Amino acid sequence: MNTNVQASSLDEDAAFEAALAPLRAKFVNTCEGYVLDIEWLLGEIRGDRNPSAAFSEILNLTHRISGVAASFGYSSLGTNAARIENHILGARKAGVADGKTFAQIEPAIEELLDGLETVLDG
Repeated sequence: MNTNVQASSLDEDAAFEAALAPLRAKFVNTCEGYVLDIEWLLGEIRGDRNPSAAFSEILNLTHRISGVAASFGYSSLGTNAARIENHILGARKAGVADGKTFAQIEPAIEELLDGLETVLDG
């Protein structure tokens, strides 16, 4: 590869990263809200206060996180969110999104919270 092509490629990479930076910053800022929301929803499930609605909202949040996290360099965060999303969807399809489902996914949700907090500590 000649040096002009390499330089052009580096310029394109730098331009792409510069364009992505504000979107990445917005994602990072959004992570704080995700943490607060998920922690509140966990309280709703643990307190048996409308766990079905809490599962629905966790499903929505994990769907959003899994959809964008990898785009901003947080692939393991996105993978974990997708795993939670798929587990809830499977439980719902089987008609068992309940306390047993929560017990099965609680460690993954805690791992997701840890990952979100790592993003915030960035």
